[in-house]
Amino acid sequence: MSSQKILTSQRILGYDLSRTFAVIFVFVAHIILAQWDNKYSTIFFTSFSPGVTMSLLGFVSACLLANSESVDNKFSHFLFRRITRIYLPMILCLTFAAILAKSLGTSIQSDHLIYHYLGAALFFDWLKVPNNASVGWGLWFVTAILIMYVLLPVLKLAFKHRNGRLHFILFYILCVTINIVSVPPESSFWNVAVSFGFGVYLASNGLLSKVLNLKLVWAVPLAILLLFICSLCSAGIIHFDIRKLLFPLYPIAFMPIFFSLASRISGLLEKSISKFSEISFEFYMLQFYFINGGFTKIFGGQFHLVWQIVIGFCAALLVSILLAEIGKRLRRAADNYFL
Repeated sequence: MSSQKILTSQRILGYDLSRTFAVIFVFVAHIILAQWDNKYSTIFFTSFSPGVTMSLLGFVSACLLANSESVDNKFSHFLFRRITRIYLPMILCLTFAAILAKSLGTSIQSDHLIYHYLGAALFFDWLKVPNNASVGWGLWFVTAILIMYVLLPVLKLAFKHRNGRLHFILFYILCVTINIVSVPPESSFWNVAVSFGFGVYLASNGLLSKVLNLKLVWAVPLAILLLFICSLCSAGIIHFDIRKLLFPLYPIAFMPIFFSLASRISGLLEKSISKFSEISFEFYMLQFYFINGGFTKIFGGQFHLVWQIVIGFCAALLVSILLAEIGKRLRRAADNYFL
């Protein structure tokens, strides 16, 4: 195998590994934080999530897409494929969730459900409106990533400019300022926006490899320092808003670590990570219906916390695999019909 192929393989696996870590960590954190009233576990999980995890997801999305030729040459085709990649799985997962909720006797407010189908869940958070659909938890990320897809060519144009670094700094200041002033209660949109923008800036200016290949002697201490600062914020020792200043630093610290680990992974583990990454979007949307209250309604309340994690993960994974395959076939049909 050529060195170029090895580099490409590691790079893809590095992205897959970071995405897999982020999604699984969020899954476990949602359960632990909801059911285990322990100060130290709360500090640990909130030090990683949603700050580091959402930052990694936004950054990886940007890195995979920013240098796509279709963004510059056929943006309509690019946007069509991204919209179908987002909307078709979302519709499938949301429909499954609605059917499951109704079968369990949960009432659903139809107008709120429609807003989720439109991909507008983030506005519940921005407008501080309670979600009465009884489903659609976590779908703010759909709105967030759709906004970033639409802005992608604008961001590339701004960040590839001779003053691109200044433009990114202004973009970063704008996002962090709005985040601090508006105090969104749930979503991490501004984290995703900054991290996505940072990924676009690096990829558009040929700087991505410098971050991904940062030596561990620098990356590991930086990651430890960032987690220490985040833990102080979670413990209330320093102001929580300090974390919002760190968004661009998370990828710099953690991506080299994941890429280094990826270069040492092979065989079944490599295939498992790649396969999970492929369905991670579906898993992220479905997880909420197989944990905590949703888990109890389906499986009963007799299971220990560890078994809830294992059973909930397996159930969400199986449904994710099924719906991801259906979504893949629908996307292929849509591509053949329209493109």
